[in-house]
Amino acid sequence: LIIVLLPYLLIFGPAMAQVAPFVENKGQWADEVLAKVEFSGGSLWLRQGGMTWQFLDMERLDEHHHLTVDSGLSNLPEKMLLDVSVVKVDFLNGGESRGFEGGEPWDQGEWNFLLGNDPEKWGIGAEGFRSVRMKEIWPGIDMRWYWEGGNLKYDFEVLSGDPSRIELAFEGQTDLALTST
Repeated sequence: LIIVLLPYLLIFGPAMAQVAPFVENKGQWADEVLAKVEFSGGSLWLRQGGMTWQFLDMERLDEHHHLTVDSGLSNLPEKMLLDVSVVKVDFLNGGESRGFEGGEPWDQGEWNFLLGNDPEKWGIGAEGFRSVRMKEIWPGIDMRWYWEGGNLKYDFEVLSGDPSRIELAFEGQTDLALTST
C-alpha cells in the first residue's frame, strides 16, 4: 500500500522546475538534519522528526541581482531585504526517522562543506542522491522522496504498519489544501 500526498507543490510548485540532488548530512549541518535538497526558489531540509521547507521570494532576489549587475556595488541601497518563508512539518504520534537511506546516486561527484575553522563541523565526501528514504518513521512506515517531472514528491510506504498513525503538524504556512493526483 502506498499513500501519495501532494506536498506543498500546489502552493510553490512553479518554483521547483530545477532538479538537484538530495545531499546527505556528513556533519556540516545540525545533527537532526538527514539531508537537504535545493530547488529554484528554496530548499527542503529532511529532519529526523519531519521536514522544513525554506522558500525565497525569487522576484525580489532577481531585483537584487539586477541591481548589483546593472548598477555596480557602489550604487546599492543601504539595505537590501529578501523575503524568506519557512514551513515546518513535524511527524506526530512518535514519528521520527530511525534511519536514512540514499537511493540512486547522483552522477556528479561528492560535496565538501568546509564551514568555519573546526574540522568537526566539516562535511567531507557528502554524497548526493536522486531519491532518499526516511526509514521507519512509524513502525512499518517509510517515507520516500524523489523528483518526478521536475517536482519534488514523496510517498508514505506502508510496509507492515498502521497507516492511521501517519499524522503531520504544519507550522508557518498561510494556507493548506489536500488534493489527490
